Amino acid sequence: MRPLAFLLLTLCFTRASGQIPFTESDFLSVVLAHHPVAQQADLLEDAAAAYLQKARGAFDPKLFAQDKSKTYSGTSYYDYRGAGVAAETRWGIGLDANWNAAEGTYLNPESTLPDEGLWSVGATVRLGQGLFTDARRTALRQAEAYVSLNAAQRTAALNDLLLDAADSYWKWYKAHEAAQVADEAQRLAEERLEGIRSSLIGGDRAAIDTVEARLRWTTRQLEAAQAATLLAEARAKASSWLWGPNGQPQLLTESTVPVFLEDPTARTVWVLTQLLDDDVRTARWDEHPFAEALMAKTEAAEAEIRLRRELLKPQLDARFLALSESPNSLDLGNDFALELKASMPLFLRKERGDLALARIEMESIALDRSAKAWKWETEAIGAGNAWVSYLAQWSNALESESLADQLLAAEEIKFAAGESSLFLLNSREANWLKARKMRIDAQVELAMAWRRMGWIWGEPQP
Repeated sequence: MRPLAFLLLTLCFTRASGQIPFTESDFLSVVLAHHPVAQQADLLEDAAAAYLQKARGAFDPKLFAQDKSKTYSGTSYYDYRGAGVAAETRWGIGLDANWNAAEGTYLNPESTLPDEGLWSVGATVRLGQGLFTDARRTALRQAEAYVSLNAAQRTAALNDLLLDAADSYWKWYKAHEAAQVADEAQRLAEERLEGIRSSLIGGDRAAIDTVEARLRWTTRQLEAAQAATLLAEARAKASSWLWGPNGQPQLLTESTVPVFLEDPTARTVWVLTQLLDDDVRTARWDEHPFAEALMAKTEAAEAEIRLRRELLKPQLDARFLALSESPNSLDLGNDFALELKASMPLFLRKERGDLALARIEMESIALDRSAKAWKWETEAIGAGNAWVSYLAQWSNALESESLADQLLAAEEIKFAAGESSLFLLNSREANWLKARKMRIDAQVELAMAWRRMGWIWGEPQP
C-alpha cells in the first residue's frame, strides 16, 4: 500500500500530459492503509487480545500478606502475621502456600502456632460445582472465541469499507467521463457553428442553419457546465475516503483522473471456477467472515451453557493443607488440615432460568447461521450469473459506441460535401453521445459488479 502523497507525486513525474491516472486498486489501497474506519477495524484485534489477556489474568498467582494485632493497657492481646501465594489453575484446582505466625497473651487456642511460625502447602478441589468448568474457565474460552469473532468482524468491516469506497470511486469515474463527453460535444458544436458561419458567408448554407447551430452550441455549453459541477461533487466525495499517513484528509486535484484499465473478460474464469463452482463455493462459506463470526459466537454460547449447567450442581469443596514448622519437611500423615464445604440452593430458579436463556441464545445463533448461509449462497450465485450479462452489456456498448462514431464521421464528411443536412448531422451526433454514455454506464456497472462479488466472497482486496 502506497501513501497517497507518494503515489500522486510518482505519477505526476511519469505523465507528461499533466493528467495523473489513479486506478481503483491504488485508490482502495490508500483507503485500506489510512482511512479511520480501517484503523478502527484494526482496533478490533487489539481489543480481542486485551480481552484474552484479561481472561488469562484470572489465573495469575497472587501474593498476599497480613498483620493483625491488638495491644491494650500495655498488654499484647494477639499478633497475627502471615504471607503466601495462591493461584487458580485451569483444571479447577486452587493451589496456595502460606506462612503464618501468632503470639500474644490472649490467643485463641486454635490460633496457637509454633514459635517459628507454621508453613503450609495446600489445594482446594471442587468436587461438585466447578469440577468441569467455572466462571474463570468460561471467560477464558469466550475470550479465545472473541479473538476469532473480532478478526472476522475486522474483515467484514474492511469489506464494507472497500465496497463503499469503490462506489464513490466509480461515481467519480462516471462523472469524469461524462464531463469529457460534454466537453467534446461542446467542442464539436463550436466547430460546427464556425463552419456553418463560414459556409453562410460563402453562400453555401441558409441563415437558419446558424440559428440551429448556435442553439446546439449554447445547449452543449450548459450541459458541459452541469457536467463539470457534477464532477466536482463526485471528486469531493471520492476525496472523503482518502487520508494520508499523518492522519490528515487528502484532496484529489483536478489533474488526478480515474481510469478503467483492467480487461474484465479475464475475470470470467474466476467467476466460473470459484463463485459458480458448487464445491468451491460451499467450502468458502466456512471461511467467510460471517461464518467465522457465527462460529465464534457458537463457541462462546456453548461455553456459557456448560457454565450454566455446572451451576445446577451442589457446591462441594475440599481443602487440604500439609503443615510443617519448616518448609523443607512435610509430614502429610500427621500434620495436616482438612476443610469441607457444601451448599445447594433449594429451588435453582435463577440457575435454571440462566440455562434456558443460554440455550435460547444458542438456538438463535444457529438460526442466524442458517439464514445467512442461504442468503450468501443465493447472492453468490446471483452475482456470478449476472456477471455474464454485465460483461455482454459492456461489450455491446463498446461496439455501439464504435459504430456510432463511424456513422458520425461519415455524416460529417457528407455534410462537408453538401450531401447531408444539419438535422441528420445532429441526429448522428446525438446517437454518438448516447452510445458513449451507455458505454460509460456499462463500464461502471461492470466494475461495481466485480467489486460486489469481492464483497460477497469476503476477501477485502483492493
